Amino acid sequence: MTSGTFRIVQLIRSVLRPLGVERAKFIRPLYHRFKKSLKHSTAEVDGFFLHLDRNDSLDLSLTPDYEVFERNLVKRWVREGDTVLDIGAHIGLFTLVMAREVGPKGRVFSFEPCPESHHLLAENIRANGLSNVTLVEAAVGEESGWTTLFLNPLNSGDHRTHPTSQSGESVRVETIRLDDFEPLKGVPIDFIKMDVQGSEWEALKGMSGLLETNPGVRIFFEFWPSGLREAGADPLEVLLWLMRRDFRLFHLHEEDESIRRIQDGDEEGWIERLLTEFGAHSQRHTNLLAVGTSGRDPF
Repeated sequence: MTSGTFRIVQLIRSVLRPLGVERAKFIRPLYHRFKKSLKHSTAEVDGFFLHLDRNDSLDLSLTPDYEVFERNLVKRWVREGDTVLDIGAHIGLFTLVMAREVGPKGRVFSFEPCPESHHLLAENIRANGLSNVTLVEAAVGEESGWTTLFLNPLNSGDHRTHPTSQSGESVRVETIRLDDFEPLKGVPIDFIKMDVQGSEWEALKGMSGLLETNPGVRIFFEFWPSGLREAGADPLEVLLWLMRRDFRLFHLHEEDESIRRIQDGDEEGWIERLLTEFGAHSQRHTNLLAVGTSGRDPF
C-alpha cells in the first residue's frame, strides 16, 4: 500500500470512529469491504512476520501500530526467564512479543480456541523461529470441558462463547480450568495477558487457586463492561473480586499513554467513574492491570 493510501485510510477511521459509523448496520459491510480491498495477507509488525486472518481483523496490514502503547508496556513488564500466559492469543501478536522478552529461559503458554486463529498462531510461531511457546487450542474458563464458540464473520478477534447479533457459524471447542491444567502445576506464573471478549469473569474464577499460589503475578486484561454483561457477568463484581484478593488495580490510558493507580480510599469513586465512562450505554473498552500482593508496580 502506498503511504498516500495509508494516510487516507487513517483519515477515514479518525472521522468515522467517533461517530460510531463503523458499527452502523447499514454501512458496516461496505466499510469492511472497502478496507479489505486495501489489505494484505501478511504484515511485518514489531519486527515479526505475521500471517493474518482472512479479514485482517486487527488492520495490521493497514495500521501496524495496533496497540503499540500496550505492546510497549508489556515489553517493560515481562522479563527474561518469566513464565507468562496469553489467554485469547488470536493470531499471536502479543504471544510473539512476550516470547521475545522472556527469551530461551522463559516460557509462554498461548491459549486460543478458534481453530482458524490457532492455525495462524502456530504458523506465526514457526515463521518467527520461536521455540519457547506452548500452544493450547482451548478457551480458558470456569470449568474444564467443551463449549460452543460463536464466530464473528467480520472480526476473528471477536469470537465469543455466547451468541450475539453479529454471530455467524459456531464450533465446539475445548475449555480449560487453569487450576486443573497439569502443565502449570507447580510452575511460578509471572504475567498473564487476557483478552477474551467478555469471558474474563469465567476465566478468573477458574484460576483462583493459581492466583493464590502466585502472589506476585500481574494480570493485564481488557475491561469491557458491555461485553461482560452480555456474557452474564457483573463488571463491578469482577473488579471487587480482584480487590478482595488484594490485587492493586491500575488503569491504562491509551489517549495520553499514562498509567493511573486506584488510590487507597478512593476505590469506590474510581470504579464509579470507570463504569460510567465504559458503562451500560457504551460499547467502549479499556485495559487494566491487576498486580498481586508481592508483584512489581508498573511504573
